[in-house]
Amino acid sequence: MVSKNRLPVFLISISLLAFFSLTSCSQPVSVQDYEYLATLQNLAAQRESLLQWTGELETPPAKVKTTDAGMDSSLVVTPQNIIASGVQVEPAYPSLAGFTSLDTSLLESAQLQILQRFCETFSRPSNTWVSASSLMQSGQAYALVVFIYDFEQFASGKGGVKTWYLGKPFVSEQMTQCPVRLVLSDPEKTCADICVWLSQADGHWGISHITWLEESD
Repeated sequence: MVSKNRLPVFLISISLLAFFSLTSCSQPVSVQDYEYLATLQNLAAQRESLLQWTGELETPPAKVKTTDAGMDSSLVVTPQNIIASGVQVEPAYPSLAGFTSLDTSLLESAQLQILQRFCETFSRPSNTWVSASSLMQSGQAYALVVFIYDFEQFASGKGGVKTWYLGKPFVSEQMTQCPVRLVLSDPEKTCADICVWLSQADGHWGISHITWLEESD
């Protein structure tokens, strides 16, 4: 499309072409005709010198560096920006060295409650057996007796359980295995890393096995 500023020059050029076409096919050009043509050429040159050429109406999109999440790398990443962008970002969970991720999102609320109550029993100096026995599946009390004996041997002289951590579980159709770290009050002693096995019977979750992830001195 020809802009409005360039329209006079365009018309003058068309006129020159038409004039040359007519005169070349008829009679020789006179001195007056040359003078007229020179005037037109000068006028066209003057008009062209006054034109201000504009840029392209549409420019190609600039290449913008983006992050892995598809956002402009020049933007400051904030929770508000991520929500506004509509990008789905997986949550990040902390982890413990030598243990595992602390992602417990796969645990059901009933499973989480059982594991927390189980860990709390070992933070108290007595009544461990009475407190934890109700968390076991029917017929699996022996597994608790064996573990309590092993744990008392392990923690002897090392203090009681100060705190604990639940790790990322392995979930199958019939069983959920959750790693548990029991941290003793003596900071120089090795933590007790165990695995608590949860199973479901008659619509209720309970502990069926308790095993050690690694033996510690």
